[in-house]
Amino acid sequence: MTKLEVIKLSMFPIAVAGLLACHPLRASLNSTQPPSFQFSSGISECCDSLIFYRIEEVPPENQNVHWLQSKPRENIVLWQIWTEGDNSGRVPSVITYGKVPTGFVQKLPVSGNPPPLVEGKVYDAYGPPTIVPETYIRFTIREGQAVRLPVPGKD
Repeated sequence: MTKLEVIKLSMFPIAVAGLLACHPLRASLNSTQPPSFQFSSGISECCDSLIFYRIEEVPPENQNVHWLQSKPRENIVLWQIWTEGDNSGRVPSVITYGKVPTGFVQKLPVSGNPPPLVEGKVYDAYGPPTIVPETYIRFTIREGQAVRLPVPGKD
């Protein structure tokens, strides 16, 4: 075996470990009301950053179009939280709508609780789309439970 082959062979486990260690941050939806969003990622902190999280109401004209053709500025922001101080974007294991987790501050609404989620309306929940695209969830409330919905062109 040549030195080059030995080097290539020895690099393989390192490359595999790197791929396994860094998975993008993902969110899943718990069916509770108010809904909770559970976060998970790989064992490395390289993909564990959540600067903000927001919940928006999606108007009918944005619900059934390809996500690249939607007009997100027409969505209504109901609740938005941002990291605070030295939290540096650390991700809580769960974020529940309307309950500000430790290390975050509520930016919207400016004061008080966000409005209750309404049965049958459609909502988007997400963190920074370019940094953590796998945290994007579309959902509705059906029979008192949060239910995940497909996003045209994404799911």
